[in-house]
Amino acid sequence: MLLPFNLGKRQPACLMGWELSINSLLQLWQLLKDEYGYKYLLTNRLNQDCLENLFGVIRGKGAGYDNPDAKTFRSSFAQVCFGSHFRKVSYTQLFQLWK
Repeated sequence: MLLPFNLGKRQPACLMGWELSINSLLQLWQLLKDEYGYKYLLTNRLNQDCLENLFGVIRGKGAGYDNPDAKTFRSSFAQVCFGSHFRKVSYTQLFQLWK
């Protein structure tokens, strides 16, 4: 069941955001219950902290400005996402791997 948006009436933006959050949570619960057989949902674990931390790291890579353009954001995002999966390997380590 979705809550109706009052599009014709003027209401504070925070109220619209609150309704949107509730509707999103209800849709998520329906999906998890119907498709994946979940019996309950721990709503206290639903937060944006990880996403905010990721954007904080990307802003930190800006080296002087906090508002990167799309190209800089994409480059920083790739560095953050893939940088932890790859490491520098020296020629001696490569040579030992080929033996």
